[in-house]
Amino acid sequence: MTQPVSEQHEPGSTGHEHTVPGESASRHPALTPSLKFWMKLAGWLAVLGGLIYVVLIPVVAEFVLSLQGGGADPSERLSVSSAILLRLMELIMSSWFFVLGAAIGSFLNVVVYRTPRGISLTHERSRCPDCLTPIRSSDNIPVVGWLRLGGLCRSCHAPVSARYPLVEMLVGLIFLLLYFSELISGGANLPFRPVNAYRGIVWVIFYTKWDLVMFYAFHCCTISCLLTWGLIAFDKQTLPWRAFLICVAIAMIASFDQFWLLPVPVSVPFAMPAEFPTQYSGITSSLVGLIVGGCTGILVNRVVQVQQTSGHESDEGAGLRIPSLVGSFILCGTVFGWQFVLVCALLTIAVYWCMDLSGRIERTLRSRLTSLTFACVVTIHLVCWRLILWPLHSGQGF
Repeated sequence: MTQPVSEQHEPGSTGHEHTVPGESASRHPALTPSLKFWMKLAGWLAVLGGLIYVVLIPVVAEFVLSLQGGGADPSERLSVSSAILLRLMELIMSSWFFVLGAAIGSFLNVVVYRTPRGISLTHERSRCPDCLTPIRSSDNIPVVGWLRLGGLCRSCHAPVSARYPLVEMLVGLIFLLLYFSELISGGANLPFRPVNAYRGIVWVIFYTKWDLVMFYAFHCCTISCLLTWGLIAFDKQTLPWRAFLICVAIAMIASFDQFWLLPVPVSVPFAMPAEFPTQYSGITSSLVGLIVGGCTGILVNRVVQVQQTSGHESDEGAGLRIPSLVGSFILCGTVFGWQFVLVCALLTIAVYWCMDLSGRIERTLRSRLTSLTFACVVTIHLVCWRLILWPLHSGQGF
């Protein structure tokens, strides 16, 4: 017996399920001519912006310096060709990190659909749930594959949800945002840690600063988990305990083995320890953050009254489950500490109440959006982390 499209088993480790649970395929029509025009225009503007950044700006800068009499010592500044080459490397590296995030976002789409249902993430290839035709590898390219096919299946022309390229693009932009704000900035967003004197792609990427790379990878993985759990909550599903425990266990092990990954002491803002970080400061901050995050998550979950189902009874591995919002708070506290999760909780509730006061978003939808809102708030807080805690550590010269 054929199952409904939104619940049909669609195996594969990457690619797109064609419908989002609870949404009709008719709500996601093919690309209209006007939308195609604007997307092509955006693509050409991106190409033009890249040319301006790589070629035009160095040429104009050199011309202005020549009019001013040469400016600095020529031996101390880059030639036009060297400046163009450096900017080209910066553009390629930025594009690479965006593509990396988009590829991970493509995988997260599959995780969101299959994890609550107990479906394997590695079983067979992706296929269209309407005609069961395997999806070509070229059609699985994040964002581009969906745009090239006009939002339709190549074989049966069934609509493909626009949510999938949007998620891929969002994760790519998050990876790119953290690339600029945390990685090549020398850790400019990390509190209680000296910013690297030498920064940029040459000094951070090519002369690899592994501590910054680990910070970046740790935080990108955390944001990806929070976004995934937020999408699961949006689909009114709950999070399996197994997936939740694996993520929290990895975070706890990292906080003990690489204790400097938690830069804020557990005693802040009440007192500053004489020596930080230490071997046990990381695990202490992580444990306290886990407890505070769990308690805060339960309270916020009750305030917003998130309505979630416990999955399909026929799904294997349903077992014990946890509300996605509570799991998100616990993971956030484990990775960033109790101070971080409390600030994010207050901001999330403030956003929820603003949506409530506006009266334009119904209560059920507001509740489903809360976990996604929390993931966005965590991302913004992470980018502004040093700025938020600046009054506490500015006196230390950091």
